Amino acid sequence: MSPQLDILYIGSDQSDVDAAISLMGDDWNIVGCVEISNAVNTLSDKKVDCVVYDDSFETTTGIEFYTQNEGLIADTPFILFSSNDTTSYLQRAIRYGVDDVVLKEPATESDGGVDTKFSFGDDGSTDTLTDTPEMSNPLSNLQYRIATLLLDEEFSTE
Repeated sequence: MSPQLDILYIGSDQSDVDAAISLMGDDWNIVGCVEISNAVNTLSDKKVDCVVYDDSFETTTGIEFYTQNEGLIADTPFILFSSNDTTSYLQRAIRYGVDDVVLKEPATESDGGVDTKFSFGDDGSTDTLTDTPEMSNPLSNLQYRIATLLLDEEFSTE
């Protein structure tokens, strides 16, 4: 049994938010917002354990949301749930302070998305973005990544 976590899931499509709540709601308390203003109000009113931003808004990218609301998100893990798997976008997200990026579409060897190394800091440190092919459902992958980030333990999605 995992501890009760309060997760704020921000998505532009209600069906995506509902799918996240349906999958992860048995394990954690998922608060879903489809309006950015509602998400900001939630962050102002409630302490959450993690923010997940579904990077599908036409007007505000996850990086923009993070930087615009950094004061409200301080010390709260921020996960970008994104379809954008370009190395430059992923590097920029981490440089701005995003804690993790989970890709919506599983990467494949042919598109160069598996075990892609990229540099983050001025000190030359690198990290590796690794897709987990055994988790073909991106929401299951997201759930796994939240658990490992917040609970520092393996989490079964079965």
